[in-house]
Amino acid sequence: MNGNERTTKPLTNGDRLRAMSNEELADKVTLCPTSFDKNFYCKLKGCRKCWQDWLNSPAESEVK
Repeated sequence: MNGNERTTKPLTNGDRLRAMSNEELADKVTLCPTSFDKNFYCKLKGCRKCWQDWLNSPAESEVK
């Protein structure tokens, strides 16, 4: 390998998820946000819309 060549690390599934927009994530996720965030109020607008609302809302605390 010469100085101009770089080895790239393959993307992980986590990398793929982090690269998705909130709209793309909302299309993929099948759980209701209330299943892990008890502070989120579900307005029964459809899971995709709830996910978009949750993904676009400010984070309340760090994940532990």
